[in-house]
Amino acid sequence: MERFEHFAGLIDGWFWETDDQHCFVYMSANVELATGVAPEWHYGKSRKDLRGDDIDDAVWSDHIDRLNAHTPFYDFRFKRLGPDNTTRWISSTGEPFYDPSGMFLGFRGIGRDITEEVALLQSTAQTQKSLIESERRYRQLYERNKIIVETLPDVLFILDEDGNYIEVITEQNNLLCAEKSVLETKNLFEVLPNQIAEVLLAGIRSSLITGNLFIVEYPLKVPAGDRFFEARITPLRESVDERKQVLFIGRDITERYIADKAKSEFTATVSHELRTPLTSIKGALGLVRSGAIGPLAEKQQSILDIAYKNSNRLVALINDILDIEKIEAGKLVLQVVPMDIVSLIKEAVEANAGYGVEHGVSFVRTGIHAPTFVNGDKVRLMQVLSNLMSNAAKFSPDGTDVELSVACEGDHVRVSVKDVGVGISEDFKEKIFEKFTQEDGSDTRAEGGTGLGLSISKTIVEQHRGTLEFTSEVGLGTTFFITLPILE
Repeated sequence: MERFEHFAGLIDGWFWETDDQHCFVYMSANVELATGVAPEWHYGKSRKDLRGDDIDDAVWSDHIDRLNAHTPFYDFRFKRLGPDNTTRWISSTGEPFYDPSGMFLGFRGIGRDITEEVALLQSTAQTQKSLIESERRYRQLYERNKIIVETLPDVLFILDEDGNYIEVITEQNNLLCAEKSVLETKNLFEVLPNQIAEVLLAGIRSSLITGNLFIVEYPLKVPAGDRFFEARITPLRESVDERKQVLFIGRDITERYIADKAKSEFTATVSHELRTPLTSIKGALGLVRSGAIGPLAEKQQSILDIAYKNSNRLVALINDILDIEKIEAGKLVLQVVPMDIVSLIKEAVEANAGYGVEHGVSFVRTGIHAPTFVNGDKVRLMQVLSNLMSNAAKFSPDGTDVELSVACEGDHVRVSVKDVGVGISEDFKEKIFEKFTQEDGSDTRAEGGTGLGLSISKTIVEQHRGTLEFTSEVGLGTTFFITLPILE
């Protein structure tokens, strides 16, 4: 018996034995590890009497039928409380035994704690169920996306960081420069002209470095003829053989390009045609106002002042529209030369002094006075300063100062235009540099404007490799900052 107990301690489970009334008469020691109850506690009890047993009625009925028929049973499963009062799954396997005369004496068998196995099976079943559901949803999404992709007027490619075609997702034969099957073995430089391929490859690498969308337009000769395209390049998270990838979306924008070009040409033509007579009108009004053709009555002077002021506004509007058209067409050319930014500030204060007097403010200069050189277009930078100064004057109280200051910060120079005016509301700050936007867009605002000045100014400063930023607080004023690299 001692040898038997030794062997029983080596198995992953425990031995048990019942009498002919199905009450336990023996239980090996391992049962205590799973149930927390000593083997002797079980003696004289049937399985139904065990601590915390939870057996389904139908399962128990089938089990009793097998016992009464003296039929072996395998993997009879039920739940039972463990030593820490947690629910454990138990598996019991048994078969009947008889005396030499054939009289039934009871059952002998093995019990095992299968809690981990059941948990694994349940988890696997849940995982399989989740996978099936996920696959169903994926198929629905795939079919939906397939329909969407196939109806797109675009071509979609996946390229690696060296410009090699990995996959052609959509096939628009009139846009491709090669068959789809051939294209997937090519590089950008084998498909496109070198100049265009270089721009697109730079866009791919820029997108991968910054993680941002890169957009570029380019002309291209395709089977359909001379066309204009827009490329949108965005990085992908996945990689193939550790190669970084981008999604390349090519769109034919020929019709849009032609329409935009026609619009730009029309706007430029109309603006030029309007500017010539308006300049003459403004000049004539200026002569009359000055008394060059004789003295004017007070009422006449007032009417001429209104006409002259509005002619100024029209000329400014036309100039701004022409500048916007140049910017959008990429034709705003800067005449960049080394120039002293401090001297330019001094000239701007002098040139706009009359405008300040007209609005009841004074322009004052502070900061460094030593010559500080930048590479710049004097006319365009003066345009930026005049715009910032006029805005500050228009929205400042009478009798206040608008301060222009110059300061060196490392290898950059910062020019600030500070007022103590009404400030900029939080809602308007996000769109202050957008075209045709004004915080007070009503006809009753104190001072007019085109809503283009700040947008143009920002572009001019950025073309000087600088930045145009601002800080503002309602009721306390606004400060605009122009930052430019210092010329060594």
